Parts: sequence; C-alpha cells; structure tokens
Amino acid sequence: MSAPVLETERLLLRGFKREDLAALTAFYANEDNARYIGGTRPAYRVYGLMSAFVGHWELYGLGWWAMEEKAGGNFVGYCGFNNPPDWPDREIGWAVFPEFQGHGYASEAALTARAEIYRLGGPMKLVSYIDPENAPSRRVAEKLGAVLEDTIELRGGPAQVWRHPEAEGARA
Repeated sequence: MSAPVLETERLLLRGFKREDLAALTAFYANEDNARYIGGTRPAYRVYGLMSAFVGHWELYGLGWWAMEEKAGGNFVGYCGFNNPPDWPDREIGWAVFPEFQGHGYASEAALTARAEIYRLGGPMKLVSYIDPENAPSRRVAEKLGAVLEDTIELRGGPAQVWRHPEAEGARA
C-alpha cells in the first residue's frame, strides 16, 4: 500500500518522492533541527529513515506523509503514524523544516493525518512522544486536543506522553 494523498486548506499530504531526500538530508544534518527527534544523521541513515517512512505503509497499512505546500509546491516537513516495536504505544508525529515553521502547518497536517489514521486503521489509541524541551511540538499537541499524561524514558532520554483524543471504540 502506498500513502493516500490528503488535502488540507494549504497542504498536500503525499507519499515521499526520491526528490525529497536532499531536503530531508539537509534537515537532519543540522543539530538544531534534529535535536528533539533523535539527533543528527548522516545521509545514509536519512535514506534509511525515508525508506522506513515509505515501508510503514506496506507493513502497517498506515505511515508517514510528506507535507507539501499547495502554493509553490515546497516540501515543508512530514507527519504520520509511527509504530516501532520497542515503543509502548502507537504514535503520531510531525516535523516542519525551520523555514516553514510558525505557520501552523504541523497542526493542520497532523489533524488531517490523525483522522485518516483512524479511518484506515480503525479505532486505536494514539500518543505523541515529545521531548520536554520541545515547546513548539507541545503546542501542536495541545491544538490537537492531546493531553499530557506522563513522562517516560524513551531510547535513552525523557519523553512526554501526549495522549490524543480517541476515535470511537478505541482499542489499545
């Protein structure tokens, strides 16, 4: 299965394209950009990450979308469904490239993505794991109606657990 194309007021949520790799690699090469999402990564690891984003659709029937501005066609970030085997809950996550931050793209995309995740995957419980110092992502979670539930250790560091409103009939 490949990512369905979703549309918001200002964005297209689409599957990743080969051309996205350069922007994603540049994003992850910068320490400020990557500090809350696993740190910097060399190009080969970014390639692996993007491959995982694409492969999530095949493995789970859910996955990650590239966010593209309708006006101008800029690749501005990504959002979607994450289900690593070592994490306690399924996650919805997002990242917006610095030059496109502050425009509400993360919340706009994540709201649409979450609705599609519930539609495709059925009722489920979703969280967002957010570094306690990542104020912009905490604000996005709040805009989405998520509630701070706990702080846990996740892959060697603290992560706040933001519980999202459940779809009707949610299951674990």
